[in-house]
Amino acid sequence: MLILLEGAVLCLVFTALIVPFTLKNPTASIGDYPPAIRKRCAELGIFPARSRRFTKKDLLRKGTAALIFALIAAVILRQLNGAERFWEGFRDSYLIWLIVDWYDALVFALAALVLIFAFCARIVVVDGHSMDNTLQHNQLLLVWSLGYTPQQGDIVVVNKTTVQHLGGSAIVKRVIAVGGQTVDIDYATSSVYVDGELLDEPYIKEPMFDRLGAQGSTHIEVPEGSIFVMGDNRNESLDSRSSYVGCIDERDILGKVLLCFLPVSDFGVVK
Repeated sequence: MLILLEGAVLCLVFTALIVPFTLKNPTASIGDYPPAIRKRCAELGIFPARSRRFTKKDLLRKGTAALIFALIAAVILRQLNGAERFWEGFRDSYLIWLIVDWYDALVFALAALVLIFAFCARIVVVDGHSMDNTLQHNQLLLVWSLGYTPQQGDIVVVNKTTVQHLGGSAIVKRVIAVGGQTVDIDYATSSVYVDGELLDEPYIKEPMFDRLGAQGSTHIEVPEGSIFVMGDNRNESLDSRSSYVGCIDERDILGKVLLCFLPVSDFGVVK
């Protein structure tokens, strides 16, 4: 209760000091406004253009106001705290306010994190080696989901709860094609074509071989609202090439992988 009372009193003191200056000369505090507003005011002739944000007069006025405010605040805080000496009251009140400020900042940061990870992003652990060497087993990834639209080449996390043999776990794969596109895979040359154009894939671990019995080639037409995904370690990846997985409904996409943050040695943007 004492802290709230101190806060109310100090706000009144601050207002009493600032308002008279502002009413007397509204442009006196123009240096406190954003650059765009200062520039527009200069264009309208409200005050002369200046090369520096604050003049010496501005700094002197601000310093004087700050000193007056500090002295008045110290007197008030001494009276409210009942300290025997002036500086004891000022010191104790300052420490209280410092703790409260840090507490407020911590609570705000925690609330922001909860909102971000509830609606915008999430943490995912890489499980397996299907994305070697781009991603490694047990790496921790930051995945962004808010407003995400899948794009060719993105690395995404898919919630495959509909695929029973995957145990409902999320899988990390690369988007090869989106809805309406066609995919042709030539295992003889380890080549992938999307809409007839050969993909440049420097990220794959090694040339792929036909481990799914596709008899040399595969042709897939990706339905609208779906994506075709593959792992960068093609020979160890269970992905859209398999009938068990197939094309992924966009509604099953948890988001796009933005960066790897653990282990620290692997920290960086994921591409």
